[in-house]
Amino acid sequence: MNIKLTVLLVFMAIGASSQTILIRDQSTREGIPKAIIADKDNNYVETDQKGKADIGTLNKLDSLSIRHIGYFSKKILASGETEISIDLISKIIELNEVVFTPNKSAENLIDVPYKMEIIKAKNIEFGNQPTSAEVLQNTGSVFVQKSQMGGGSPVMRGFEANKTLIVVDGIRMNNAIYRGGHLQDVITLDANMLDRIELQFGPSSTIYGSDALGGVMHFYSKNASFSDNDKLLVKTNAMTRYASTNNETTGHLDFNLGWKNIAFLTNVTYSNFDDLRSGNTKLTGYTNKWDRDYYVATTNGVDSMIANPDPNVQKGSGYKQLDLMQRVAIKTGKYLSHNLNFQSSQSSDIPRYDRLTEYASGKLRFAEWNYGPQKRLLGAYTLNYDQKNLFTDNIKVILAYQKINQDRISRRFKNPVRTSQNEEVTVLSANVDAFKKIKPAHELHYGIEITDNNVNSTAFSTNISTGAETPAATRYADGKNQMSTIAAYASHAWEANKNFVVSSGVRYTYNNLKSEFKDKTFFNFPFNTIEQKSQAVTGSLGLTWKEDNDYKVYLTANTGFRTPNIDDMSKVFESSNNILIVPNPDIKPEYLYNFEMGLVKVVQKKFKFEMVGFYSILENAL
Repeated sequence: MNIKLTVLLVFMAIGASSQTILIRDQSTREGIPKAIIADKDNNYVETDQKGKADIGTLNKLDSLSIRHIGYFSKKILASGETEISIDLISKIIELNEVVFTPNKSAENLIDVPYKMEIIKAKNIEFGNQPTSAEVLQNTGSVFVQKSQMGGGSPVMRGFEANKTLIVVDGIRMNNAIYRGGHLQDVITLDANMLDRIELQFGPSSTIYGSDALGGVMHFYSKNASFSDNDKLLVKTNAMTRYASTNNETTGHLDFNLGWKNIAFLTNVTYSNFDDLRSGNTKLTGYTNKWDRDYYVATTNGVDSMIANPDPNVQKGSGYKQLDLMQRVAIKTGKYLSHNLNFQSSQSSDIPRYDRLTEYASGKLRFAEWNYGPQKRLLGAYTLNYDQKNLFTDNIKVILAYQKINQDRISRRFKNPVRTSQNEEVTVLSANVDAFKKIKPAHELHYGIEITDNNVNSTAFSTNISTGAETPAATRYADGKNQMSTIAAYASHAWEANKNFVVSSGVRYTYNNLKSEFKDKTFFNFPFNTIEQKSQAVTGSLGLTWKEDNDYKVYLTANTGFRTPNIDDMSKVFESSNNILIVPNPDIKPEYLYNFEMGLVKVVQKKFKFEMVGFYSILENAL
């Protein structure tokens, strides 16, 4: 009897001994957190941030089931090894996926009456693109215009620049000098720091306000990860890349230090892009404007046109860039958390290659044309409060400071005078967004947004031979340039039944612009100050019919708007064909009226069939 009892205890001890399982993504080989491993008795454990779990307490006499919302489930027979590694196959496409952009809080994609596209971190890493502009371009849903290698201006539904909205971590990047021409700001968002990108197509002004005509590009950066036990959580990631097309060398490092109540994430990326090389094969019968037959060399202040020994090498197209990010996450209670977000991006001079290859009377038009060092600085504090009360289930407050420097430096061939126009924009913003679930079928989102933009515009000319500096015409008013907005919105979703959802929303925005002209030496305007006040009301209504088998049909009617900014109202610009653009305080907000219908069907989580038709009317186009 004692022998039988001893044998039984031994087997029980073996069955209960510690055994670690690692659940990984089959493609990236990275651990999958929050995967569920369950036995036949419905006992289960959950993987930690590294994708590991101890299955020693589970009944392993039968198969174990492994489940995760983003992956296909799998059954295994546990071996006697102390460590097991299991790879899961990702569900490539699913309509039940959680998205955050439509109402600034988590909701299922299948309930949303908009066309959306989600780019996840593993897709960004697998694509291994040099900048965020190429990440967008590779979706096939966003066209990206590039006048130079150091650029990338996204286009959504035919709208570009100040008619599409860029948001990073809940903070709008569009500022008072976003122009109607091509914009390169998206390359200041380091692709290596991103956790996901959500693209929402069509006007989205009800939630996001001005500029969201073609759509919203919401970039979510990686956040610091807490430890789920008393041990320090350490995660590191490093990458180097070389590309022969432009001799690119890039180095990246990020590391996470996480405790139970405080965590730090540091992200560093440095890129050196040399001159771009075009292909040898040319289209027969077409002139290749990107060939570089000649370039300008300056010796002792004298310009010369030099024959390029290899026209495929686009001389003068390279640049450098350094991107930094620091995230700090803090828990101060069961319901309250805080987040500090610091981002910095700085480039070298970025040559505008299309200008450097222009000819006039058989000679190159420009000896120099650079976007000066492009700098973006962001500092933000986010408070998140999850306790339910009479008015909210969740409230989020974001206070942000941004500083942007953008310069234009140009000099014509054989002209010793270099002109530099410098713009410095500071932006203060406050966002308060709240969510409340009213009974099981109703959800209410509401909030306010306040922004204040200040633009300092300066300009000077430098004689490269003598070093003498003289004043030059500024791009905007040389005095105070200020744009302030205040807005409030509310949106409501009603799940009439398990198949039918009705979404609606309204927003009011007030905008105030003011510019002061001090020095009118170059352009003698008949005024010293111009000011404009405008307001806009927008709304949306969406109907969604959904089925459990990843099928939905939606119908949407919504409006978008764009209020004039400093670039619209007070820009002073003399074009090469003797056209002078002058300040105009009488311009009005743009409005877009949009009607859209879409049908989406996902088959076996691998194939998505989607048809979208929309009709848009743009009024007061600027």
